[in-house]
Amino acid sequence: MLKKVLLIFIVIILSVTTSYSEDRDHYLLKEVKNVLEQEFKQTHYKETLIITNAGQVKFKSKDTINLLSILSNYADMSLGNIINIHDSVNSSLFIFVYDSLLDKAVYIKDQNNSLSFQSFEKFLTTSLNNTEDKVKNLLNGRGYKFLPIVVAWKKGMSLELRNSVQFHDHLCPGVLSGLWISKYLLESFPLSSEQRYLIVSIPSWCKDDAIQSILNTTAGKRNLLVIPISEKSKKCLVDGAMNLAGIYIRYSPKKKEAEALVIEFLWDELRKDAGVKEGKTFQERLKLIEWMVENEKDYKRYVRPLKTKTLDNFDPESFFDVDMNILKSFDLWKCN
Repeated sequence: MLKKVLLIFIVIILSVTTSYSEDRDHYLLKEVKNVLEQEFKQTHYKETLIITNAGQVKFKSKDTINLLSILSNYADMSLGNIINIHDSVNSSLFIFVYDSLLDKAVYIKDQNNSLSFQSFEKFLTTSLNNTEDKVKNLLNGRGYKFLPIVVAWKKGMSLELRNSVQFHDHLCPGVLSGLWISKYLLESFPLSSEQRYLIVSIPSWCKDDAIQSILNTTAGKRNLLVIPISEKSKKCLVDGAMNLAGIYIRYSPKKKEAEALVIEFLWDELRKDAGVKEGKTFQERLKLIEWMVENEKDYKRYVRPLKTKTLDNFDPESFFDVDMNILKSFDLWKCN
């Protein structure tokens, strides 16, 4: 009798738990759908961009991956119109929807386990003329992240750029420089079927996330070494290495053969050509991003080989150690 009572109790608990979970799913999907149907009476499937961290975060402690099926009804995923931003699992859910034909945007967010939304008419027209402070406060502080993505998307984003943005969680000139360096490697320093890359990111900046995304080189797989350089230490670089953008090695594990390519990135020349003085303000960075997207084909003007070196008996496991200054071994360091 006791076993029967316990069994019934367990069945009831499981039923309630399942029902509660389904209710949460139903509420989330229904609310998002209602907002989008209310704000966008007509769906411009091919002209709509969605930026979201759905599937990366939780809503009321539950996975949000199901939202992507709803969102795919409003933007053409096959055209790259859904940007699924990488995010920390404890971040709050957000969905940004932009219709380029209407110049209208809707921003949906998780606010204390319930959904709220804002609607913006003439979104891009108004936002591009905003002051720096207004941009920073736009969309709960995400305006400076979303606006460059919208601008680049309207001009056309490649697979490589889209994946880099998704991984880095926003678009900036640094990410675009990583895209250009990756393109240079793939075209001018390609791998044979038996070769691999080992990348020494020195100095490190946003480029590294783009390179990781495009070339699948990561710290965990030990084919990406990230070494920062302080402004003080940069004074120790030899005169010809002030634009240093990393050391890129292709090697054959079987033959123990390796070639190293030191690359520089010409930021000053790039900013000059783009008509940007320093690139420190949001408007200057946005102008530089737009120019880089439009002039991607000219990337070789700014990604330059600085020097090459043959590495004999190369072993990636013993190539670098904690007490080693790798720049000295490449004659890029002038301090003792």
